[in-house]
Amino acid sequence: MEKTIEFKGDITALKNEYTQFVHQPEIDSRKVSIRLIYSQPTDLHYGRYRSEDKILLEHTVKRLFFYGKEHCCNCEWEPETPAVGVYYVAGNKRSSGFPLPILNLQQIIITPFSTDYSSDWERIMNSLGKYNINLDTAVAIGSHLTGKTEHIEGFQNYWKKTDKPKLMSFKDIVGSRTIQQMMELATPSQYSKDTKVYDQKRRGQRRDRSITLEIRPNGVIRYYAASEYAGCGNGDYYTMFSPTMAFYSETD
Repeated sequence: MEKTIEFKGDITALKNEYTQFVHQPEIDSRKVSIRLIYSQPTDLHYGRYRSEDKILLEHTVKRLFFYGKEHCCNCEWEPETPAVGVYYVAGNKRSSGFPLPILNLQQIIITPFSTDYSSDWERIMNSLGKYNINLDTAVAIGSHLTGKTEHIEGFQNYWKKTDKPKLMSFKDIVGSRTIQQMMELATPSQYSKDTKVYDQKRRGQRRDRSITLEIRPNGVIRYYAASEYAGCGNGDYYTMFSPTMAFYSETD
């Protein structure tokens, strides 16, 4: 699926057509390639230095974003809000951009990346089953992979099979202990005597890393991890899918 926008000088119309396309449910706006077609060779910045500039008839950038009067960013969900300028993100930049030259701009061609990480998610699902941990997550992944649900339910970031799972090892916390050994070391929770918990934390100068394994009264085993800012209860949280490996779940 590809979208070609004919640019006729109306930045607001460009904003509306662009955002309507990239915010479709099946498209990740962060995973698109944008080709800018000019009628005359045009100079675009690709980095901090002039030596990185390119003078071409066709440029490829990562993303467009728009602003209104007094350089206030427009909300893409407000088509009635006029846009007076447009920026582009290119090169090794992640979010900061440069003003887009619109003189001689003829077309904007948007091509979504074709990505499918079903096999990665399937391996995670199978590992959850193998170690008998976080089985509700295994069910949620399976439901999504078979088309029963639009997302892998239960996560802040609405994971899809088109999202590459971000993995992290917590082997430095777990050491050589197996899940069975952690279960044997678990003690009654201070919040519920019927729940047993095994906790282990490693403090650092920048991050505190920890794992928690819970054995619920109904036999359900929850196993998760955290990488929090040092001395703070906030950070990144992970779902364990093997004794030492986890995938990113959410940020608090």
